[in-house]
Amino acid sequence: MRKLQLPHIQGPWLLLLLFGVLYGLITFVNHYLFRTNALDLGVYAHAAWDYAHGTVDDSTSFRTYSEPILADHFDLHLLFFSPLVKWFGAWGLLFVQWLAILWGALGVYRLAQFKKSNYAIWAMAHLLAFFAIFQALGYDYHSNVTAAMALPWWFLALEKRKYFQSWFLLVFILFAKENMAPWMIFCTSGTWLLMRRTSIGLHINILFQLVFCAAYFYFIVFQVMPFMATDGSASNLQYSMLKEWSYAPSWEQSKLLFKSLFTNHLSDSYGDYFKLEFYLLLLLSGGLLLFRKPAFIWMMLPVLAWKMWHDHPSMWGINGQYAIEFAPLIAIGVIYCIPYFKHPRQMYVVLLILTSICTIRSLDNPVVPVDRAALRFYQPAHYSRDFDVKKAHELLKLIPKNASVCAQSSVFPHLADRDNIHLFPNLFQSQYVVLSHEERTFPLSQEAYLKEVDALLNSSNWLKVGKSDYLIILKRKNPAKP
Repeated sequence: MRKLQLPHIQGPWLLLLLFGVLYGLITFVNHYLFRTNALDLGVYAHAAWDYAHGTVDDSTSFRTYSEPILADHFDLHLLFFSPLVKWFGAWGLLFVQWLAILWGALGVYRLAQFKKSNYAIWAMAHLLAFFAIFQALGYDYHSNVTAAMALPWWFLALEKRKYFQSWFLLVFILFAKENMAPWMIFCTSGTWLLMRRTSIGLHINILFQLVFCAAYFYFIVFQVMPFMATDGSASNLQYSMLKEWSYAPSWEQSKLLFKSLFTNHLSDSYGDYFKLEFYLLLLLSGGLLLFRKPAFIWMMLPVLAWKMWHDHPSMWGINGQYAIEFAPLIAIGVIYCIPYFKHPRQMYVVLLILTSICTIRSLDNPVVPVDRAALRFYQPAHYSRDFDVKKAHELLKLIPKNASVCAQSSVFPHLADRDNIHLFPNLFQSQYVVLSHEERTFPLSQEAYLKEVDALLNSSNWLKVGKSDYLIILKRKNPAKP
């Protein structure tokens, strides 16, 4: 009798399988347990739902006024992935992000192989273990994550002189979000410096890509988005320091800008050590090695600028998706830098140990505030909530698929696949309201939230049709007047 032989799984695929499971335990578990939010997963899923049905989202899902959602972020990836949202709801976007990270890791492996590296699997492990990936997975879906994971493949296409493929990947990256364009301006110019001793054809291709990125950035950010915005301006350009400098540039203002890359430039002490923590983890996770190839430092500059000069400290730290671009960039940079060291194997061992320590630190006890239960996949608290999750999901089935809904942030992503959904307390003409006292009351303060809820519960216009230890579902008694 022949013995049953299990198929042999090669090292790279085994590594992808291992991290694929770990990533899934973060992103998919969080969504099932109501740890995802209206901003940004719910809003993006609803925008993709609209695309799938031939319309453009009007932003009333999270705002009190109407304007095309592309005026907020010029994200065309949602258009590409809209069929998945039509079929699977918000789960579709989470799956795309999960798969994109694994695809990016495979790209790092292929690039290292092409560069004749004996440590391709180490390079892949370096990216997979990077703290920014775990942080991004712990906070919803964002198209810059999927875009950043195309960077290794763009590098590989250039190295192989597959120019058409490199253009396709470049456009894919640019279409993710408007801030991908300035990043790729620096990536194209940095790559031109990195590969300056190669063929003239490659030089010309990269220069054309650089010009295209610059033109795309100007056209989208300074023409298209302001044209679509109700107030004629790009809503996410929250950089008061840059505005002050542009109005009255001076040597003192320039020094302040440089200093603000590393220190808290706001009057509030909140955020004092966010930047320091970020730089320490970035350098220890491979950033230090990139000083051997300064072109990669150049490629980091725009991401550092829009992180550190932002008006809100939540942008400065290791948290969320705000550091994801560094993960593939540093992994790629190490591939190019590691051959210049005498003992590359030992360097990779040390690098992986330090990267893992930094990631564990970012999950376990970071300076910047994060939802630790959402990130610590290795603790029991990650897999449970203080309420009956199954009952909550069953209650949501009481709401018809064609009904308009006003929902609290944590419930919003689970109901986003419909024509009309709004973030509480923006009722509009909603037929149903879904609330949860267990979650954050964003965008309202606790006091304002309780006031709004009290008014609804005591109103004769609303009927309570469902209740659990987590949810309250209200139904409008009479149709709302248009």
